[in-house]
Amino acid sequence: MATILGRGFIFSSCLITLTVVAIGQATFASNSGVTYQGRILKPNGEALEGANVQFRMQIRTPNGASCLMYEEAQALDMRNSKGNFSLTINDGSGSRIDSTALTLDRVFANRGSFNLNPSTCNSGSGSYTPNESDGRTLLVLFKDETMSSWEPIPSQKINFVPLAFESKQVQGF
Repeated sequence: MATILGRGFIFSSCLITLTVVAIGQATFASNSGVTYQGRILKPNGEALEGANVQFRMQIRTPNGASCLMYEEAQALDMRNSKGNFSLTINDGSGSRIDSTALTLDRVFANRGSFNLNPSTCNSGSGSYTPNESDGRTLLVLFKDETMSSWEPIPSQKINFVPLAFESKQVQGF
């Protein structure tokens, strides 16, 4: 478990547990997910325990352009949570808010090229061709009912374990 400081908030996170159910091909693809667990403390050391904590989870390209590949919003009631939370991307509890239409399986596929909206990138044209060993970057933002703007949790690398999505495919099938 790592502790990360950001704008006065303290974040403890245990990043990325791959959630995959291998019952059948259709079930397998629809249940692929990435779980992010952590703890948020306010600048005064108290746990964030809002009744309506909003989260935005973004998967971005690992290169300097940092283009948006997938974004989902979820809300949690964190009362009595001691600041602890657990979110799973693509588990059906969130709302997809990006316009890429890429499946999570495709987001983690290190084959082919991606043509992403340049306005969602830090720089560049939005074109991304992954290397076979590329991971992805996870950016999580949050705010509760008392906050006027989104607070980013420092971005983290998603490496090899979630790339198991790719291993269930052979030549893209």
